[in-house]
Amino acid sequence: MRPEDFRLRLDAASFYATHFATTMVTDVLPYEFRYCALLNASCDSNREIDELVYPEDDDILHENIDADEVVRLLCRDHRVPQWIDISVGFSTSSHSHLCLICCGRYHSEDSRLYYYSQGTQPFGIKSPTLPPRHKDDEAFQLPQREDFYSRLRQFYQIEK
Repeated sequence: MRPEDFRLRLDAASFYATHFATTMVTDVLPYEFRYCALLNASCDSNREIDELVYPEDDDILHENIDADEVVRLLCRDHRVPQWIDISVGFSTSSHSHLCLICCGRYHSEDSRLYYYSQGTQPFGIKSPTLPPRHKDDEAFQLPQREDFYSRLRQFYQIEK
């Protein structure tokens, strides 16, 4: 995948994920974006022969990066992660901060990327993390930056 095409898909997925989150949260969500990217969040032990992996990315979390940095980070020799879950993590007065949970397997063929049939490949639009004891149709407030990163590191067992 060309970096320009990946950037267009990242921009579209960011818009969709933010719009989706506005239906669930009480926070004001700007349509200016910053990102965090958690790399190698998949089980890759039974990968296909032509799927590239980067073991040096294990447990790497990139924080507060912009869209250009995301493209440079995730487009590698015209390959991108097979899937990337995107959701709003937290917001500030100027930016919605989106979380990218990335597969460790990289592909160059669109048809091999997840969410291909939806046309958002490789992005899966996800809801913000629901708070404990959340009830359907009940709006909630997103966590603050520190709480968001603390929970993310705890869930994925990443040391700071």
